[in-house]
Amino acid sequence: MTQITLSPGQLEGLVPGPALVECRDGIGNLVGYLHIAVGSREVKVPQFTADELDQFEQEPGGRSLSDILSDLRKQR
Repeated sequence: MTQITLSPGQLEGLVPGPALVECRDGIGNLVGYLHIAVGSREVKVPQFTADELDQFEQEPGGRSLSDILSDLRKQR
């Protein structure tokens, strides 16, 4: 697992958790999503709207479920 240490300034910009934060690089490309957990509160799985799910499907990259399952079977 990769670990990233956030500076105090970066931490100030995050919504008090738990929350889902969209992470982008310096030119605006989507890098991923970060679940923020603060204290002992439970992080809940976000509920996405149909429009958000459609938008996610249009983003480039990723792998099909069948490819992922095939790789997992090979690891057994």
